[in-house]
Formats: sequence, C-alpha cells, structure tokens
Amino acid sequence: MVIDEHPISTSFEDRLSAAIKASPHLGIQHDVQCLVHDGRVTLKGVVGTYFQKQIAQEVIRRIDGVEDIANELEVSWFDSHNTFTSTIS
Repeated sequence: MVIDEHPISTSFEDRLSAAIKASPHLGIQHDVQCLVHDGRVTLKGVVGTYFQKQIAQEVIRRIDGVEDIANELEVSWFDSHNTFTSTIS
C-alpha cells in the first residue's frame, strides 16, 4: 500500500492547476505545468504571448500558500503557416 506523504501538497497542486485552466486569458492552447517545493511554485511550459506568461504568474500569485514564484515559461510564436519562428524565455 502506498501512502501519499504530502496530501496537502497534492491538493495545493490541484488548486494551482485548476486556477491555470480556469483563466480565460490563457486559452486552450497553453502548456503550463506548476512544480511545487516548499511553497515555491515554478511555472514551466510554453505560452503564446508575454501577456499569457504574466497572466499565468498573476493567477498563481493569488492562491493561498504560494510563497514565491519562478516563472520559467517560454513564449513561442508561430507564423501564418504554423511554422515555428522563435522561442523566448
């Protein structure tokens, strides 16, 4: 039998994920993961604009228990032919 050693952390991660998914500004085409360690949340993944990168950080900032945020999201643009043109962190 496996016992979850960090049941509060799991609930915390679920709340973070739900907040990101609920944001109308991030759209359905985002790839954001929230990694948690001792109240520090690291955002990883790819979003389409700098606005979305900032919004993801602000959404997380409002959640109780977040002590620090490391925003490591990358911004990725695609041209009209869906060809990748640049990735900037």
